[in-house]
Amino acid sequence: MVALGPEMMVIFEREIEEDKARNFKGTAQVRFTNLVFSDPVRPPNAKDVNRLKGEFERLGCLRYSLEHSIPVIIEENTLGLELQRLRINAEEFRDTTRHQPPRLQLPNGTTLAGLDGQHRILAGALVVPASEQWWTVELYGQGLARCSF
Repeated sequence: MVALGPEMMVIFEREIEEDKARNFKGTAQVRFTNLVFSDPVRPPNAKDVNRLKGEFERLGCLRYSLEHSIPVIIEENTLGLELQRLRINAEEFRDTTRHQPPRLQLPNGTTLAGLDGQHRILAGALVVPASEQWWTVELYGQGLARCSF
C-alpha cells in the first residue's frame, strides 16, 4: 500500500465524509438478529469479546448512545417499508436531533450488513437479556463505499 501525502490524505478523508453524508439514511434501533457481519474489518476475536463483556457488565452496553452506534447498510425497499410503518418520511427519519431513534421491526430473516461493531454485538449477546437484544445503528444506503469505515 502506498502512503498518501498530507494533501492527498485530506482529500481522501473529505471524500469519505462526503460519501457517508450522501448515503446516510438515518439512525434507528435494530435487533441483534438483524445484524450480520459477513465482511468484517477484523475477524471475531474471543479476547476482544470477553474484554467488552466485562466492560458491559461493569458499565452497561451504552446501546442508546450515538457515539457507540454501529454503521450498517440497508436496502432501499426495506427502509421504505419501515418508514411507511413508522409513518415518517425520509427527511424526518434522517433528522438525528430526535431524542431517541425509532426501533425498526424488521421481519425475521431480514438482515442489515454491519460495517463495524461485531465485537459489541457478540459481547452484548452474552450480557443483554434476549428480549432486549437491540442496538442503535446508523443506516446507510447501498452506495456507500466500504472504505468509508
